[in-house]
Amino acid sequence: MKVFDERLAPGNHRSSRLSLTSLHHTTSLHSITPTFSFTLPNTIDQDSLFIISTDGPMWVFTPVKFVDVQEGNDVTLTASAEANPGPVKYKWYHGRQKLDGIETETGDGLLKLEKVQRDMGGNYSVTASSVHGAISSSFTVNVLYGPRNMSVPERVLADRNETVSIHSILAAGVGDAQLVVDWATPADTGVYLCHATNEVSTSVSPARTVLVVPREFINLEDG
Repeated sequence: MKVFDERLAPGNHRSSRLSLTSLHHTTSLHSITPTFSFTLPNTIDQDSLFIISTDGPMWVFTPVKFVDVQEGNDVTLTASAEANPGPVKYKWYHGRQKLDGIETETGDGLLKLEKVQRDMGGNYSVTASSVHGAISSSFTVNVLYGPRNMSVPERVLADRNETVSIHSILAAGVGDAQLVVDWATPADTGVYLCHATNEVSTSVSPARTVLVVPREFINLEDG
């Protein structure tokens, strides 16, 4: 806050004018800086007038709303706020669980997540506080991982000319795949392998199933 003291010389009976120009932080590109004027009697004997502006924390930057991290990797999240007076203290949370963060010499708050696992994903928040208040910001950590633990039927027995559907299911609800054989014939008998892949990795071992289409007709209902 800027202070302009326009008092006249002592003994003058006219009032003086004190203009206060706000310097509060704002994120608007079209903000208007207000100026306030007060009249002071010239009976003030002090040679100097001090006005102190105090502000609660205001964000300089916070983690992005969605943080993608590959399973097994490390990630460092940073938040920074300003306040007058300082210092600013930071608290980090995973849901309602308080986490151990780090405060740097430059006044930033850091949260280090090491060897990230799937159960470390979810909603996070960071709180910045000073003697004049507190503010919070929330974000989501999205853990990326490759396909694994596929399951398929070990053996599928089908009649001739039957349409056969074989499903491969991935664990944790990641997704599934379907193999469709129309008008099955004995020539379709064999071993089928299912490989799964995404942007992170490919499944370590494929899922294996055996399709059997007998050469002679078998009435499955008769056993």
